[in-house]
Amino acid sequence: MRDETEAPAPATPQRKLTPANENPWYVLMTLYGEQEGEQVDWKLHEKNRKAWNAWAGQGLSEEARTAAIEKLKFEGSELEAWPAMASKIKIRFKKEFLRRNPGVISAPELPNCSERINVSNTYFANTLVLTQAIFVSLGDYRGSSFKRGVYCNNVFFTRGVYFCSSHFVGVAKFSNTVFSHLANFRSARFLREVDFTLSDFLQVAIFCDSQFLGVSDFKSVSFRQNASFSSARFEGECRFVSSKFGRVVSFYRSQFGEIANFRLSSYAHDADFSLSSFAQAASFRFASFKRGVDFRAATFGASAYFVKVVFGAGASRQVFSRFDDCLFHGPTSFRRAQFRKRYPTFAGAVMHDNTVFPARFFPREEEIKLDAKLLSVAYWPVNPDQDPAEARESCATIRHILAQKGLPEDEHFFFRREMYFAGKIGSIWQRLPYLLFGLFSEYGYSILRPVLWLLAFWALGFAAFCGYFYSCCVLTPDSGMDNPVGSAMALSFSNLFPLFGFRSTFLFDLLTKLPTVLKVLSGFQTVASLPLLFFLGLGLRQRFRLR
Repeated sequence: MRDETEAPAPATPQRKLTPANENPWYVLMTLYGEQEGEQVDWKLHEKNRKAWNAWAGQGLSEEARTAAIEKLKFEGSELEAWPAMASKIKIRFKKEFLRRNPGVISAPELPNCSERINVSNTYFANTLVLTQAIFVSLGDYRGSSFKRGVYCNNVFFTRGVYFCSSHFVGVAKFSNTVFSHLANFRSARFLREVDFTLSDFLQVAIFCDSQFLGVSDFKSVSFRQNASFSSARFEGECRFVSSKFGRVVSFYRSQFGEIANFRLSSYAHDADFSLSSFAQAASFRFASFKRGVDFRAATFGASAYFVKVVFGAGASRQVFSRFDDCLFHGPTSFRRAQFRKRYPTFAGAVMHDNTVFPARFFPREEEIKLDAKLLSVAYWPVNPDQDPAEARESCATIRHILAQKGLPEDEHFFFRREMYFAGKIGSIWQRLPYLLFGLFSEYGYSILRPVLWLLAFWALGFAAFCGYFYSCCVLTPDSGMDNPVGSAMALSFSNLFPLFGFRSTFLFDLLTKLPTVLKVLSGFQTVASLPLLFFLGLGLRQRFRLR
């Protein structure tokens, strides 16, 4: 998602900021006093919150009131207290506004709850505490500067909220907050810790071009609609642990300066990490990508962990895992990762020598005993819904990496997959050698398969020769053949192993007496045995080669 939902243009950075106390909305938010100390005065905030929620409650529909009570544990009495507190709030608002602005002759009217909450281009000198407050109209904080902390945890924004180009100098807490409409943080700048844990974005969330200079925590956040972090900069540690992305999510050209933790995150739609940069370790352990994920041209400066990641977990066929042109500068692990529908693409990627892939279709028995959940796991698709040439190239790239590590068993698994896909490319005559290679030897891996084919050809010759030797034309008093079965067995065996010279030393006279048809069969046995013996040698070499 690179074309985000349009929002009002952000305020011009050079514009002079208005002190918060000159803004009637801020005075109403802090009706009983500002947070002037280093620590939050929660008793003072409780008074402010009750006044604000009483005022906001008059504009709430019954549905919104019920949702607020259920989601954020609001007290229903606070949202229904306006009739009892209206006159008191109006009087105090005028007195408080005049007290904070001595040069003003008359105070403005109390803001209307249906109007836009306009605190844009405002300078907040003190900590802004909005915990457990409810906003019934659009909240506009564009271009504002927050010198100290911002506490917006457990807040319900029933309409959109804009923090475009805002500047957060202190801690910013938005944990367990519900954004029911567009949440726009485009070009916002966070200098310290950012906390969005357990927040719920019901509509589009935009963090394009934002800067997170401290720790940014999005743990267990739910993004119900599109979310965009395009060109965002995370200078501190970034945590998206257990986050859920319900629609398209974009981290296009994002920069992660410290550890990027996406552990247990889930992506119901396409995820775009193309051209992103991970300076430190990037962890996607146990993540689930139900559709496509795009890491093209991404740079991993340190370790990258895709352990037990599920690619293509959903029912959709529009699945892809693209790592084309990626740069992996550190160890990379795809251990026990599942590619359920397609093979990943690594065209032009530069992989680290210490890269781990699961080199088999299913887990081993000892792994299943340790983890019963692995019983139904398939690491690679047997018949992927994918262009065979693309799948072949992916397997060739992985095979090359494993060959450099000196892992012949793992390398041969991807060689077999490479040959399998090669047998699906081109005309039948181009595919035929690969198909026969797989049929007779499992691409040089099986010992049993060429042995069984040798036995089949031996049995064919034995049956033909034995039938002929038992016929009347051979069993004569002067034929000298006292054991037709043994002779048929020996002749068929000698045809399959001509290098031992049995035919020229023991069976030459018998072979010359055969009719033309059986001589042709003998030649066919000899010709067929040569590639089968070669395939048997490949299987033995693969099984017993130095590891």
